[in-house]
Amino acid sequence: MLKFLSAAFLALMVLVTAPGFAASPAEQAEAMVNKAIKHYQTVGKDKAFADFGDTTNKEWVDGEWYVLVVDANTGIALAYYDPKMINNPAIPDLKDVEGRFIIKDAIAAANKGANGDWASYVWRNPATKKLGKKNSFAKKFDEKVFVVGYYEN
Repeated sequence: MLKFLSAAFLALMVLVTAPGFAASPAEQAEAMVNKAIKHYQTVGKDKAFADFGDTTNKEWVDGEWYVLVVDANTGIALAYYDPKMINNPAIPDLKDVEGRFIIKDAIAAANKGANGDWASYVWRNPATKKLGKKNSFAKKFDEKVFVVGYYEN
């Protein structure tokens, strides 16, 4: 039975990582959050936060794909591609055009469980410069909330 499960797992991994396999935007967002947390664990806070804010580093900032990290208790932005947002005391109370608290909702989603959860709001897409509905995956780690989202078309 174990050999069968191992073979089935291997086959699934080949399928998922095979060229041409297109992960959904939701899967990409979750994967990027988990990758960001792993990067934070591996290289440390300072290097990870610098990487997450480096707009020339396509691994972490690529059009509408980027990492936001906020303090889980205060909502203050710790890492983001726009330096004006970092340590800005107005960010925790930031609302979208529909009145949703963007950061507070992301923190609430992250606090729903160890595996993270989703928050939705309207935000400006940096790739198109237009407002759009954004679905963001938020996960708490080390008293920080790591957030990555995608825009609905």
